[in-house]
Amino acid sequence: MRSLSLTFAVFAGSVLAQTSLYIPGLDNQPIIADIIGVDGQGRTTWALHQGPLTDGADGGLPGTATLVEGANDAAFTYVPPGGEFTMGTECSLSGDLAICSATVSGQVVTETETASRILVQAGTTAAPSSPTGQTSTTSPPSPPPSNSNNPAQTSKNTSSAPNPTNTNTPNSGNTLVPLLTGLFISAATVTMFLQI
Repeated sequence: MRSLSLTFAVFAGSVLAQTSLYIPGLDNQPIIADIIGVDGQGRTTWALHQGPLTDGADGGLPGTATLVEGANDAAFTYVPPGGEFTMGTECSLSGDLAICSATVSGQVVTETETASRILVQAGTTAAPSSPTGQTSTTSPPSPPPSNSNNPAQTSKNTSSAPNPTNTNTPNSGNTLVPLLTGLFISAATVTMFLQI
């Protein structure tokens, strides 16, 4: 009986939650989505990466991806590791339709598509989230200006990446930062953007 309990505990610990997300331009495929944070307007920032492939599943394009999704909007960023191109897509959601504006390497494309949701594995929560409450961040005071000719010093623990839970900045939910690798974008989507 003890081995049965141990087997059940191991199996139960390995089960991941699933959720569905609208990810602009993505085909149905194995994706793991980690929550980075939730802003004051209830938009969730997700770090996306390729999930385990199964028989018959296509491999993905390496790269980085971030999704910010709310009830009425979604924004997606993808950059391959070599930086061959950058893609940023912002969509307004209305019922089953998504009206999207994508910028690929400086070229803008507008498209209306069905807002099909993809079942994804919900991974880890990287930051506390507060979908209904106000969240804010504080930063240390800036040092007074220096009249010295010495170059400014910076801490190795600083980052220029925006905080996804900062609600004191206008449009903070629309600021996207590539986070993880292993995303698969459909060949049709990439072809559409490369034809520009």
